[in-house]
Amino acid sequence: MKPRFIFIFFHTMLLLSRMTATAQPCNDAKLYREINQIKIMSNQKELNAAIKYTDSLIHHLQKQGDTTCRHFFSLISLKGMALIKNDQLGDALILFDDLQNKLKITQYKDIEAHAYLSLALINELMNRPASCKKYLTLASSLTDKYKLLEPRSRLFVRMASYHRVFFSNNDSCHHYSKLALNYIANASEQKDVGDTYYLMGACSPTASDKVFYRNKAIETFTNSKDVIASLYLSFGNFQDLIERNKTSEAEVYLDSLKIKYLDVIKETSLEKSTGLAIYYEKKKNLSILKKDYKKALEYEELYSKYQRDFVEAQNKSYLSKIQDEFLFEKEQRKTEELLEKSHLYKQILLASFIFITVLVVLLYVNYRQKQKIKQQKDLIEDSLDEVQKLSNKNEVLLTEAHHRINNSLQNVIAILQIQKEKVNALETKEIINDLSNRIQCISLIHEQIHKNQQSENINLAQFITTILELLNQLSVSWDLTQSKINIDTSIFINNETAMPLGIITNELVTNSLKHANLPIDAQLKISLQISKGENGIFLFDYADNGEQKSEPRSGSSLGFMLINSMVKQLIGSTRCKMDFMPPLNLK
Repeated sequence: MKPRFIFIFFHTMLLLSRMTATAQPCNDAKLYREINQIKIMSNQKELNAAIKYTDSLIHHLQKQGDTTCRHFFSLISLKGMALIKNDQLGDALILFDDLQNKLKITQYKDIEAHAYLSLALINELMNRPASCKKYLTLASSLTDKYKLLEPRSRLFVRMASYHRVFFSNNDSCHHYSKLALNYIANASEQKDVGDTYYLMGACSPTASDKVFYRNKAIETFTNSKDVIASLYLSFGNFQDLIERNKTSEAEVYLDSLKIKYLDVIKETSLEKSTGLAIYYEKKKNLSILKKDYKKALEYEELYSKYQRDFVEAQNKSYLSKIQDEFLFEKEQRKTEELLEKSHLYKQILLASFIFITVLVVLLYVNYRQKQKIKQQKDLIEDSLDEVQKLSNKNEVLLTEAHHRINNSLQNVIAILQIQKEKVNALETKEIINDLSNRIQCISLIHEQIHKNQQSENINLAQFITTILELLNQLSVSWDLTQSKINIDTSIFINNETAMPLGIITNELVTNSLKHANLPIDAQLKISLQISKGENGIFLFDYADNGEQKSEPRSGSSLGFMLINSMVKQLIGSTRCKMDFMPPLNLK
């Protein structure tokens, strides 16, 4: 097996050595040393410890009120880069998005440029070329506007990586790498220099240049104590020795890499597991060359162990990225809603101020000119009518705000249906239909919750029945009237419980409609029972009349992943059998 590596260079976007005359009191020598220590911990993959240490320093500065100095923003950047290295891309995305907003009103334009470059890096790792290009453009505009020399090296490195990763364009990669090379003297971080050398070597057309710049990169990363970057590049030198038939020298060199790099990493990480897997695979291959098959078998077992760790960590990382993107988009929507409400409140406040001003003027005129009392009363009454109209309008606007989420969901469904018409693949059409149905279900659930917003409790039987009736309308192959629906009418739930239960119900019925495997001309019939158990436990029992021919693979589809996620949210557990679906226990 040949592991596939995407070599990611993490830039510790800190400009700690460049103090300005306007720096705040938190820029002291002790704090500078502590930050350098965090950088070393981060490079040596002690990421959890580095994040915890960074949080303590940030909290200390907040407690002292030092939240506008250069080091404070640099510490936040340092934490964000550690989160990226720790594969917490969603948290890093939220952190840097908040940071760049705060930096817009400060004088630290170089740190702001680095924040944009960090956002470009995160979007590159998330495979989002459009967003990556957006932040690269913002960083380039900022460096040009303020003539910032220091961030230019990293800017061109990110541009080179962008063209290499998304377009496999070695010519553009080599062009931007050469530009970055012109600015390495201005780079405040050795990692920026190492990244430049690496990309120069990776995109160089000649073998001699590749070896030269690779060794320059290894030397730079070693000096900055970035053990992972040094290790992966050093594997290239090992391969060169193998290709030149210097097997003995290659084995000694390989063992030195483990001692020099892998053994110094204290925390278990995706990169360490991958590095160990590569190391033992190469040891196995060397043993086969020497015909020492016993050793080769031992190394094969070690390789398999760390390769499994790598695959498991990679899968967790993938799921984490999906969740992080969802959380980030949710936070963005929440921020937009708050801005809209803030704008509305400002309008109301302004209208109130105008009204009060008008009222004072009218009272003053009334005091000075009693002969115009009737006229002034009419004006006041007219003004009061306008205020009442404004108040009614505001109530309508507030009600409209509650419907915006549902409208947005319906727009998404409409877009998906339009997109479905543009594709020919049946599998793609089916996926789009599934997404549309899921979004439609969420829209319905939200509508039911909104109808009950004046009440803290929702009747579960009415809530689930409404969902089933909608799903029944969407399918001609399902006979709801002959299905067995038995839900305890005395059960009431809150809004937080309604959403997961609604999604679970939708996924189960949808799965039955698609996979019940009914005979020709037969209609789907389901059995759904929800009742109270002992010790505050609720039982959710679901089954259908389908003929499933194999054990369900509960973890292999998005539907089952959603069901399991919702069950965990409800602090419950599931059991599934071929002949029926036993109770779903919910606390």
